[in-house]
Amino acid sequence: MAPSIFRTSISISSRTCGENLATVTNHTIYSFQPTLTRIFGSHSLRTGYDFRQYRELGTNPGAQAGEYVFRNANAFTRQQDNSTGTFGQDLATFMLGFPTAGTIDINAARLNITPHHGLFVQDDWKISDRLTLNLGLRYEYEGATRDSENRNVRGFDPSAAIGIEAAVKAAHAASPIPQIAPSAFSVRGGLQFASDANPDSGTPTRTTSSRVSASPTN
Repeated sequence: MAPSIFRTSISISSRTCGENLATVTNHTIYSFQPTLTRIFGSHSLRTGYDFRQYRELGTNPGAQAGEYVFRNANAFTRQQDNSTGTFGQDLATFMLGFPTAGTIDINAARLNITPHHGLFVQDDWKISDRLTLNLGLRYEYEGATRDSENRNVRGFDPSAAIGIEAAVKAAHAASPIPQIAPSAFSVRGGLQFASDANPDSGTPTRTTSSRVSASPTN
């Protein structure tokens, strides 16, 4: 990942110097794929393991170095408090270091991680000088995507209790609408977020595949 360069944005008389940093998404794949081959008799047996980890890092620096505004509203550079604004007061305010307003972005980064595991075994069985039988079996497991800080949404629970339930029911009972009686009015449901016990934000997938083929030779 390239190093971040923070820029300061300064607005003088409604004109801005500099710019906010744009959103950046980096994709990285780590892999480890050892294999073992053994030949014995008429068989050539090959087995291996396939590990991959997909990582998606998203950052949105924005105005991390700050965005500052210097305008006529600041009266520090006027001769008197009721003096009419004249040309150059915005620049003078900037040079004196008296900003009218300012903001600094503090945006969080996200890191989504998806693991992948695979196991396979393959046998090239040379039945005769003219025929080779290829047999193979593979199992793959792809885990659900998870956030490094457990901030992903895992679903919606329609029966979850929420903190505003009592206040909302009281407000509805005080001024009910004809479509819903106060006794039937319910305030339930909320998003489910990942946790250390349940970090996944989806459902893992499992796949098993086999292969049988013949390779005739002259």
